Amino acid sequence: MYNILLVEDEASIRENIQEGILWESYGFHIEKVASNGEQALEILEKVHPDILLTDIRMPFMDGLELSRIVKRLFPDMKIVILSGYMEFAYAKEAISIGVEEYVVKPITPAKVIRTFTALKEKMDEEVRKSEAYNSLVSSVKNMENKLENNPDQKIGPGDLVYEANRDNKLQEFLQTGSLSDINRFLDSFFQGGDDHLLNSLIFGAYFYVHCIVTCIKEVQLLGGDPEKVFSKIENVEEYVASFSTPERARQEIEDIIATSLKYRDQAVDRSYSVIEKACLFINEHYTEPKLVIGDVASAVGLSASHFSFVFKQKMGCSFIKYLTSIRIEKAKELLRTTSLSAAVIADKVGYSDPNYFSMVFHKAVKLTPTEYRNP
Repeated sequence: MYNILLVEDEASIRENIQEGILWESYGFHIEKVASNGEQALEILEKVHPDILLTDIRMPFMDGLELSRIVKRLFPDMKIVILSGYMEFAYAKEAISIGVEEYVVKPITPAKVIRTFTALKEKMDEEVRKSEAYNSLVSSVKNMENKLENNPDQKIGPGDLVYEANRDNKLQEFLQTGSLSDINRFLDSFFQGGDDHLLNSLIFGAYFYVHCIVTCIKEVQLLGGDPEKVFSKIENVEEYVASFSTPERARQEIEDIIATSLKYRDQAVDRSYSVIEKACLFINEHYTEPKLVIGDVASAVGLSASHFSFVFKQKMGCSFIKYLTSIRIEKAKELLRTTSLSAAVIADKVGYSDPNYFSMVFHKAVKLTPTEYRNP
């Protein structure tokens, strides 16, 4: 059951939302109600509901400002906004804040039920993934506790630091490596450091669990379900305990890494058309100074982390580097073809601060805007 804080200044609408829907039958409970944003914040100091359901137009503090504050204080809280206005500016700001849904009045039971049914499916999935992830974290902690109390004096703190560096190498390979390079990577990966570490049963298990968890994290980053992608792993510790020899361990880790790479490549391929749409969106909105990666990711239906990864994979550069290149090219065109001042051009290409624009332009072109215009 997910708890809701309802914030609505019109008593009749507030009552209709409360009484007109059998919330419990859909997996929700209206825990508290408030008539304005300030009252809502007072309630939030005492209770922490799963969902904020708020009107957008209210006295003292509107729904958007309330949502901004709530996202800062409680980043995991879901927000649904009720609005009598289907204006792009409102909807866009709501998306940039991180609002889950934007429901336009009149509010009907069918419309609310549709919205919250979809939201519940999403939240249930997040809970399930969180539980699976917590189980993995627990496995790693169990291994670390065993290591801290192990009698093998050959393993020291420096060895654990080295293993953290090895984790980073694996993460980098999962993001940039290819299937054909797995064997070469594993040769250096398994032989790096002191071989005696992997001969320790406790440390070897810890090392293999870390490898698996790193692969799982990368699949999650791409929006995948690790339980489906790595279907043969039901319990990480039990799975690792089945590694009877170092050779068997290497083969299993190789299979898991290969599975991760295949999923990555498929996910990137599926996202290709999405990235094309993202580039079109950037080209249409680059003039907006507040344009951030979250805006673009939301516009194409991806999480910011997933979007960032697939964008870099397909475009060969980060989002911010791509956005900057678009802005600088447009600025160069305006410098060549118009007599507009650098300050005006800065504003036209999405920079509210002319000095910052000049600095970015000089870094990219190796010339100031004036030097570029008058070589």
